[in-house]
Amino acid sequence: MILISEEGKSLVKIERWQEVLERPGYVETINADKVKLKSIIGRYHIETKEPCGISSCRTPHSKGYLVVCEGGVETNIGNKCGQRIFGVEFKELETTFKKDTNAQRFRENIDKKQNEITKRVIEEISKLRDGEGKAEYLYERVNSYLTRLFDEKISSALIQRAKRKDPFLYEEILLTSKEREVAQELGGNTSTKREMVGVIQGLSAVAEYKTMRRYVLHDLGQDLEAFKSLKSELLSYEELRKWNRWASQFEKKINETKRIMSECNRFLGRSNIDFVRENKVLL
Repeated sequence: MILISEEGKSLVKIERWQEVLERPGYVETINADKVKLKSIIGRYHIETKEPCGISSCRTPHSKGYLVVCEGGVETNIGNKCGQRIFGVEFKELETTFKKDTNAQRFRENIDKKQNEITKRVIEEISKLRDGEGKAEYLYERVNSYLTRLFDEKISSALIQRAKRKDPFLYEEILLTSKEREVAQELGGNTSTKREMVGVIQGLSAVAEYKTMRRYVLHDLGQDLEAFKSLKSELLSYEELRKWNRWASQFEKKINETKRIMSECNRFLGRSNIDFVRENKVLL
């Protein structure tokens, strides 16, 4: 398959090498000493190997670029042949082509995602944000426990456990005389054993509740409003890259927000809060 990038237009897919040969202005060979490259207009990766268009090379290859020279002549050049023969000149054209190709891909993705942000999606995001049991409410509740309702030692221990992803609490239990005998027979020299007391539910919320708030307020709030009004054809390359990344991630962030909300609800359950307080010495 060959992709031809016409200036200012979308990428055109060419399925057969014959279509390249039939392009107006295409010639099978050029003399590298007598032509000056103007731009790279396409990239190809085909199953067959076709000879390089540089007359002094003619190396068969399946990957390369279509180039246009001053005067409108087009030909094909292998990516390695181009760098070897034309050097920095070719490398600069290759960099420009890749940037232009990326920019076109970014525009198409942005336009596509703008069309997908329907009223239903906006309402879904809005329902995540405000009201009892929603993201802002859950943020305030988790934050209040970590900053006021738990003592500092509990909060610090929970934060460290959340970073380690370690929700399991254990206590040391004295071995019975029989258990000590068995342990000694097996070469052990201990008088205690670890026994699991329980699991802190929704512990990940402690590490992620601020991320949840940032998502609903900024990524799915302010940024969403800005994204809806974008005109991709007016954006700079850096702006295109930024908003393409946003467009590719906003659905994932909706799902992540829902997941973190679920973890917050598990963490805030009355039995879980009581469990944490009752076992604070084990944290």
